[in-house]
Amino acid sequence: KGSVGIFKSPFYEYLRNGGAGAEATAQGGIVSNCVFRNMSGGSFYSMAPLQLSGANALATHCVFTNNTPKPPEKQACAGGAILLAGARIENCLIADNRQDESSAGSAPGVYANPGLVVNCTVVRNVSGKVAGVHMANTSSAGARRVVNTVMAGNVSRNGSGNIEQAQKAYYDHCVVDETIVNAPGLVKATWEEMFDGSKPRRPYMPRRKGPLYNTGDTSAVQDATDLLGYRRRAGKAVDIGAFEAPPLGFSILVR
Repeated sequence: KGSVGIFKSPFYEYLRNGGAGAEATAQGGIVSNCVFRNMSGGSFYSMAPLQLSGANALATHCVFTNNTPKPPEKQACAGGAILLAGARIENCLIADNRQDESSAGSAPGVYANPGLVVNCTVVRNVSGKVAGVHMANTSSAGARRVVNTVMAGNVSRNGSGNIEQAQKAYYDHCVVDETIVNAPGLVKATWEEMFDGSKPRRPYMPRRKGPLYNTGDTSAVQDATDLLGYRRRAGKAVDIGAFEAPPLGFSILVR
């Protein structure tokens, strides 16, 4: 936890009490190449393994998985993987996080209050309310946008699985697996249409000619590489999500 700094390549696991495992506050900070896994905080309101505040705070090339926030006395919970307060997250995988304790819980994926979410893959998270990316209705200052992000397989017991529908205008160049009416920035597709299932070691690689492939907003991207370090914009535009499909004729060897 700190005000300014770079957290690079640590592995955060099994936080059982308290809030964030790492925090970058208003002065800024970069969290990169980190894995946040199997964390279960116990503080009121935010259980997020990572909390970022302010426009200068950034999380990039990180994985958030199998985190299970447990608020005390069935209180509300915001952010089971990451809580943004005006900060930015880019090229991150947020998968298989779960919030079971309260029907008021939101976003075991990303809770933006507000925030900027760019080229993330948010899949198979479970919550009482919004399970994917929750853009809060807030008067707080900061960027308010979700772009080039895929949200699929997220399950909510009392709301929309993928997004906060009341704030749907802030989502653009995004793909989801549910129908969101009057939302031109959100395209509906099936899991099979989105992902290339032939790559078991890269299960979320975009399917060529699918809705994630070459359909992102390139102007929104800051990072030159995807989550695995492959060059962004292998085609006419960046792919949607944390992974960039390699160009035709290019093969990836995974050991």
